[in-house]
Amino acid sequence: DHPDKPGRKALQIRRPDALPADGAVWNFPSARAGKLTLRVRIGKRFGGARISVTDRFYNPCDDAGKKEAPISLNISPGGRIVSHHTLTPDKWQTIDITWNSIGVCKAFLDGKLIRQFGSVRHPANGFCYLRLRSTSTQVDPTGLLVDSVKMRAQ
Repeated sequence: DHPDKPGRKALQIRRPDALPADGAVWNFPSARAGKLTLRVRIGKRFGGARISVTDRFYNPCDDAGKKEAPISLNISPGGRIVSHHTLTPDKWQTIDITWNSIGVCKAFLDGKLIRQFGSVRHPANGFCYLRLRSTSTQVDPTGLLVDSVKMRAQ
């Protein structure tokens, strides 16, 4: 259940028990340049997650997806994305990931540039999958909540 909108749902990516962590994959139309926007929220004892953009389907819980993803944004336990940028627990925040046709990727947190990926392997037909996975090594009952995802080809 969505924590702020009665009657609505949110996607939850977590590690509820000793089994492999949750994962999800969303397919979108292939784009050589684009922008993914996610509205996310973590809990106080968040155990970590990875947001990836790929050009092919990987089972959400397959470790090959981690190794092969050209674009990945790791969120450490506690919510740190990069050195000085951390998600705030129990607050909805927006993460944007952009890429262009020459392989330059950028990540934004609430509209502020937090990382530039430089040049990544860019598939001929563009990217077409969003991959989300908990990276928690311990039980993480809250995990990452996803309120919405939007993709816009550019």
